[in-house]
Amino acid sequence: MDNSIASSLKIADDMILNCDLQKIKYDGLFYGKAGLALYCLYMYKLNKEKRYLNKIEEIIEYLFCKNTVENSVLYYQNSFAEGLSGLGYLLLKLRNNEILDNSFNETIDSLSNIIEIDCLKMIKNNKFDFFYGSFGLLYFLLENKKYELCYTYIKQIYNLSLKNNFFLYNNTEDPYTKGYNFGFAHGVIGFISILLKFIDILDHKIMIKDFIFNLLLSMSKFGKNIFVPNNFRSIDDYKTFPSIYPYNIYIDNFTLNTTLNAEIIKNGIVHYTTRIGWCNSDMGHSLLYYKAGVILQNDDFINTSQLIGNFLIKRIDFNVTGIDSMYMCHGSSGVAQMYKRLYELTHNENYFESYLYWLEKTSNYLIMEIKKEEFKPTLISGWLVPILLLNEFVHKIDIRWDDTFLLT
Repeated sequence: MDNSIASSLKIADDMILNCDLQKIKYDGLFYGKAGLALYCLYMYKLNKEKRYLNKIEEIIEYLFCKNTVENSVLYYQNSFAEGLSGLGYLLLKLRNNEILDNSFNETIDSLSNIIEIDCLKMIKNNKFDFFYGSFGLLYFLLENKKYELCYTYIKQIYNLSLKNNFFLYNNTEDPYTKGYNFGFAHGVIGFISILLKFIDILDHKIMIKDFIFNLLLSMSKFGKNIFVPNNFRSIDDYKTFPSIYPYNIYIDNFTLNTTLNAEIIKNGIVHYTTRIGWCNSDMGHSLLYYKAGVILQNDDFINTSQLIGNFLIKRIDFNVTGIDSMYMCHGSSGVAQMYKRLYELTHNENYFESYLYWLEKTSNYLIMEIKKEEFKPTLISGWLVPILLLNEFVHKIDIRWDDTFLLT
């Protein structure tokens, strides 16, 4: 496959580098031009070609030009997916890889000051979300090495969680993101993954390990082997969809004064999907339980991961995966990368075979999209991640691009 895909990767990469920035609708990290700059950084790390540096320079000039600063949505919100914390994360990555010099330090510091204030506001308002809430802002601050401040924020989340029996409720109106959400993108798996990434850097390891353990323990109460819901978003969800864990659970009339416990959550409105994907699925549970099980030396978590994984590898067809694209969010490239990380952790050959299966699916999707000229130069729902995934396979190198998605 590596020989057959090489020419397609070259065509796709050339299309990306030659794209007109004005035709990319958004400017942020996951859906826009900032994400393209991050892609170019990772591609430069692969092959050291100057054309990637040229594209990064073009994008940075665009993002900081007067018209963009005054008019772009990027500068009017602080989210990781589309706002200033995502921009700050990009600048940190470029500076730390010596693509930008220290002249951007003042800009990064200014962004950090804004994000510090907004992160605290989001925590107080239960905006518990990686894409659009406090978790994404916290991730930027951790990457910016604001460790003591981050511990203060984590402690606040811990105290709030403790009052609510370790249930973190995302206070939004979107039915896909709100409530007790189980995903990377909008839920508790994303937060635990951030804690795990920095557990060896942050002080107060005992408290953080206790926090991770209790968050996982609360989450473990909602597997299909022990949880039978009473209320469904769709009456067929529980019987039709194969997922072990729900997508999210939300309750009517939630307020910031609501005290949560397992019974309240269990009697909430439960939403299942057929999906396997990075954003929110059993894949996230399997990967997270194994990582946490090793770090916490907890065999129960490791066994849970293996049980979920044994079920996951049997799910291939669309009706039990929901996969009909190559994209990172809930397409084949995200699934392939998660199987790759599971294999590296466990050395289970079944995971490696699943990685190769979804890798080939990604290659086939890319070839089809090139033929159709369905050009999408974005990270979360476009070509950029599939190309990074396939290039790593072809070049037999790991550039850890998935750090942006909390997988390393």
